[in-house]
Amino acid sequence: MIREYYRIAPRIVEAIESNENSKQLYQKLWNDYIVEGYEYLLKNDMMKAKETYINMVLSLCKKYDVVIV
Repeated sequence: MIREYYRIAPRIVEAIESNENSKQLYQKLWNDYIVEGYEYLLKNDMMKAKETYINMVLSLCKKYDVVIV
């Protein structure tokens, strides 16, 4: 999963940064995924934190046409 992160993350970030609404997109990611995942971490619910992260990545890959290997 970490190897895949390093492969796809730059592509996703590049796609977001190329959008004139990048700040709003980052805020939406924060609101929709990061806060939730962090709350799971605080509760020591690693499975739910991981699930939240995976859902975020899948959503971003779909939105920006990034293929997961």
